Amino acid sequence: MNKLLSVCMIVKDEEAVLSQALESIKSVADEIIIVDTGSTDKTKEIAAKYTEQVYDFEWCNDFAAARNYSIQFAKGQWILIMDADEYLPNHQIHLWRDLLKKENPHKELVYTLMIVNHLDDRKLNHQISTAPVTRLFPNYNGIKFTNPIHEQLVGKNGMLQSKLIELNIFHSGYQQSIIESKKKHERNMYIFNEMQKKGEMSAYDYFTLGNQHAHGGEELKAIECFNIALERGSDTSTWHPFCLMGLITLYIRQDMLDKSWDLIETKLKKFADYPEYFVTRGIHYETLGYFKEAEECYEKGIQCAEKNAKWSREIWLTDPKFAFYLPAYQLVNICFRLNKEERAVYWLTKIIKSNQRDGEALLRLLEWLLHHETIEDILDMLGRTLELKDNYDLNLIYKIALSLCNKDIIDHYQNLQPKDSPMQWTDQLRLGLANKDVNQWFEAASNLKDILRENINTKIALAAGFIIWNNKIVIDNSGYIFDGEEGPEFNELLYNLVDDREITTEMIAKWSKELFLICKALFQLKQFDDYDRLIAKVKHPKITNMLANYFYKVGLYELAFQYYSSLLSTNDLDVISLENLGLYMYNHGQHEDSIEFLREALRKDPKRRHLYYPLILQASGSIREEYIEKFKNEFDPFLSIKFIKKTFA
Repeated sequence: MNKLLSVCMIVKDEEAVLSQALESIKSVADEIIIVDTGSTDKTKEIAAKYTEQVYDFEWCNDFAAARNYSIQFAKGQWILIMDADEYLPNHQIHLWRDLLKKENPHKELVYTLMIVNHLDDRKLNHQISTAPVTRLFPNYNGIKFTNPIHEQLVGKNGMLQSKLIELNIFHSGYQQSIIESKKKHERNMYIFNEMQKKGEMSAYDYFTLGNQHAHGGEELKAIECFNIALERGSDTSTWHPFCLMGLITLYIRQDMLDKSWDLIETKLKKFADYPEYFVTRGIHYETLGYFKEAEECYEKGIQCAEKNAKWSREIWLTDPKFAFYLPAYQLVNICFRLNKEERAVYWLTKIIKSNQRDGEALLRLLEWLLHHETIEDILDMLGRTLELKDNYDLNLIYKIALSLCNKDIIDHYQNLQPKDSPMQWTDQLRLGLANKDVNQWFEAASNLKDILRENINTKIALAAGFIIWNNKIVIDNSGYIFDGEEGPEFNELLYNLVDDREITTEMIAKWSKELFLICKALFQLKQFDDYDRLIAKVKHPKITNMLANYFYKVGLYELAFQYYSSLLSTNDLDVISLENLGLYMYNHGQHEDSIEFLREALRKDPKRRHLYYPLILQASGSIREEYIEKFKNEFDPFLSIKFIKKTFA
């Protein structure tokens, strides 16, 4: 037997993704076997470019049958199963054949590896999750597939032993656009329904059905399936912790915190050597207003992962985000909420050092720094934090600087760009604003007719320039800034603003969000005269609250409190403003004021459960008893949670 590895795939209408998969395996596989189950596109034509072994199989709603048909053609010593929307990562290609040459095939041993799922296609903050799958096994040992969907391997004597290997397969099949085009959910649910009718559902099948319901947005059905899987399955199964974490996550999302906490303390506690245990506890503490306890849990989660890495153990239980990304982001939010700004900046910096292509963290850090540090210090910090390895990294920080309209930062990174770098009209629009160059802005605005409605930031940049330069020509040439029947109305609002005509309160309230964003853009551009004039014309509690809360968010507390004071004098503070004031006073020991603001926030919205604990901690006597009773009435199921029971008993 001269061939080392056979890669077997079943496909149908996969022309959009198949080439990527086959390119990734062509240097690893000795042979590639493609079984087509009825493609009507160019799938078979693409497959034929990589292999002569392309076979047809009449689809019978049974993945195991199709898999078994493919492996009967395999002549390699080892068989690797892949799907068309999967691929091998480049940095691991050379490791595959080394592994297979070292391993001794055993008829009852198969190999499990991690699938890395790309969950969405956002370029600035790409999210992943992982799941174990058994895809590699020795040939000629009677190993085959069973189960019509989410098929599993079995041996001649039944169950097989599994060995985890440190190699990955990347999976793009759950990106939303691909899900919609392939209609996987409907196809899979049909197969599951047939299995249920025949009474063929195992514990594992209920776990996979739960995943299918979760992907389809049917979370209550997913919860039911996960519970059945946990009840019938073994806690030693490889899928058990994934089912457990899936159920905990869904309970949290459904606001069944008593049930999720019970699972954490009775079942997940067995996995307390992994960060998932601490991070999920932290989510409960944070959700219910125990911010310091949550902060401690998130830090323990990160420390736990670091300890596992140090001792070469499995770093996380089910998903890499629990090892650092998720707890670090939660720590950023909590530290800002507790007015621990230096710690928040510390964690943002750590996130960026971990993944400097995290656009959300970069934007948040730079926006904060621009209000608190000199340009020289900011550039120095970014220089020490970022490694601009290629044009993507450079272009990312450049676009973030453009979005914040800071000329000094823009100029710095523009000078590092290649001389022939193309610039989109949307970027030139913001650059014209930052440079205060009406001609540059006008040229870009004049070319935006076809792409004007791509995102809100472009619309706001156009409106801001219109107000700064009172340039009606570009609006007339470009059409309406906002889509639909209300587009003319917003344009008319802008005309009224620059012509100093009367604007009704109803009109301002209706467009308050857009007007706030224009005010914010003018403030960032340091067009303070235009900012002041616009504020005077569109003075409205909705806009004032949004501005106050924005200034609070970026740490401009003096300015924020000026707006809060004005709103307080007219009794116009909204619930977010009241919460910010209440927690700020709480963090700074001003308990009487904190109690009053938190009480008013809860009067406006009694469902803000995270405010009860800070209020009760500070209150005494009848006020304390009143809010203990209010919490009990609003959130009775949560009283079974141990730390809640201790506070509210």
